[in-house]
Amino acid sequence: MENFNPRPGQPLLSDLFNQTTSGAPVIIYLISNPQSFNLLSLTEKKQFISNLTYIVGQVKNGTKWTHRGTLNIYPTTNNQKKQLLELKAVKDVQIKCTPAMSETFVRGVIRNVPTGDAEEALLALLSDQAVTKDLASLITVRTGPYRESDHLPVMIDLDLNTSTNSAPNDHWTFHKDNWTKGNEDISQKLTQANYPMLINPEEVYHLFYKAIIEASERHHRPKKNYKESNKPWWTAE
Repeated sequence: MENFNPRPGQPLLSDLFNQTTSGAPVIIYLISNPQSFNLLSLTEKKQFISNLTYIVGQVKNGTKWTHRGTLNIYPTTNNQKKQLLELKAVKDVQIKCTPAMSETFVRGVIRNVPTGDAEEALLALLSDQAVTKDLASLITVRTGPYRESDHLPVMIDLDLNTSTNSAPNDHWTFHKDNWTKGNEDISQKLTQANYPMLINPEEVYHLFYKAIIEASERHHRPKKNYKESNKPWWTAE
C-alpha cells in the first residue's frame, strides 16, 4: 500500500489559508435594524446574500436562515472564513460574524463504517452508535479524507440551536402613567422596521409581537393574577 507523502519543505502561508475549511459555519448576526434576519423580506434576504458573495466570493451550499434570526454561511476556504470573521458591514448593513460552536467537537471512532455508503445509510448506522434518530434532523454527517487508510473518519456537527432566553410573559399589568410611553415605543419600533411595507404575514406578526413584548417589559410588569379587576383604568366610568 502506497503511503501518502506531503509535499517536501515548509508549507507556504497562502497554502494554509487556501485549505478547505471544516464543516462548521460562520454565524452572521444582523446588527442594523431590525436586528434579526427573520424580520427581513425574502427580497431583502436575497439582496443581502448577493452583496455578501460579491465581497467574499461564492460560498458552499447549505446557507441557512435560522429561527434565531441569524444566518449560517459555510466558507469554502480558511482565507474566506477569515474574511467573513473580519467583516463588519455588507454595504450599509452592519453585521457581526462569529465561528460556530460546533467547530469544537469531539471526534470519536466508529468501527466498521462502509466507505461507499450514502449519508442516509450512515445516519442509520450512527443511530446504533448513540446518535439517535431523534437527532437526525439536527446533525450534519461528513466523511474523510482517509488517505489510503482502512479507517474512515466520520465527523458529526450537531446544531442544537439552544437559547437561555425564557418565554415572554402572556399577562401584564398595564400602568396608566406608562401607557403612552409604551405605545410610543411600539410605534417607533414598527417605524424603524418599515412595518407598513412588510407583506409576509409571519414577519408582520413576529415584528408586532416583539414590539409589544419589549414595550411591556420596559414600561409595565408581568401579571400573576389573571383575573381582571371589576373596573380597569381604561374602562369608561
